[in-house]
Amino acid sequence: MDLFKQVEGYIGKPKSEYRVVSIGLDPAVSLYNGFYTLDGYNTGYPLKYKKAFRKIIASELEKNEKLRSYFDDWGGRCYIFVNELEHGNWHYTKDKKTVIRALDLNTNAFSELGGEYIFSAVEIKNYKENHLNFEKVFENEKSPWRIYLYKTINIKAKA
Repeated sequence: MDLFKQVEGYIGKPKSEYRVVSIGLDPAVSLYNGFYTLDGYNTGYPLKYKKAFRKIIASELEKNEKLRSYFDDWGGRCYIFVNELEHGNWHYTKDKKTVIRALDLNTNAFSELGGEYIFSAVEIKNYKENHLNFEKVFENEKSPWRIYLYKTINIKAKA
């Protein structure tokens, strides 16, 4: 079975009911597989959206001037930039042994934009500190990807 069909089946609800972002994986891959993405390569989108999306990755941008400048000064790539990942490498295939240890996302901002799931091509060690649940790893022989599926925890409801 196709890797993204497995993910879709696991989530078990219509794709139109939730939004995803990708880490270590070009958002176009998720989009190509029919998922509704909050991230992507956009040549033109509203400044209001860029500002709202920036809130998700603000702490990661503060860690890395190159990423901050890339997003703030251009912003065509509305991606989940991660300080620990190589800038410009959107293809962390399953043969790579990369792990994220200190991710710092604003999951409230992610949820406010409708985000619910993160498709990560690499393991996120500190997912709990980011108010995420680790759901499952998806992998098969045919796909170059390994997808770690994370789901946001609704922290506003618990407050």
